[in-house]
Amino acid sequence: MPNNYKENQAGFSLIEVLIAITIFAIGILGVAAMQTMATGGNTVAMTTTVLTTLAAQQMEELMALPFDQVVDTNQTTPNDTGELGLNNTGADPAVAGGADYWVQRGDIVLAANVAPGVPIPIVAGGGASTIRVIASKLNANLDKVIRTVTLTSINSAP
Repeated sequence: MPNNYKENQAGFSLIEVLIAITIFAIGILGVAAMQTMATGGNTVAMTTTVLTTLAAQQMEELMALPFDQVVDTNQTTPNDTGELGLNNTGADPAVAGGADYWVQRGDIVLAANVAPGVPIPIVAGGGASTIRVIASKLNANLDKVIRTVTLTSINSAP
């Protein structure tokens, strides 16, 4: 009887190939999950960058105005530290009236609050005002804030 069995067989068995494919598939699933997380992180970073840029632009526009033209239009609302004008409202369209300056551009809301005489009282020889710009991104229904950037600066009288 002839022996058809070769003693020196080369190659992989079916079970070895299946195990290798399983290990490879698990690795690829991990990479896919990582890619999804990275894409989400990039979206958050882009939104934050856009909000920061718009808030900085609004702050520059307010700082470029003459000192006496940047005023607190709602002097009745103190913030949590009791400073009039810096009430952190206005970013939400539902409370838009709380901001001294407010504009909505699509799903972005820019609000600015002014606190005259903070931290230095305004007198004949000078003084300062604190300006806070709040830039917010709204959800698709434009009824809820999903991300906010706040910039605060001090504007001094000449």
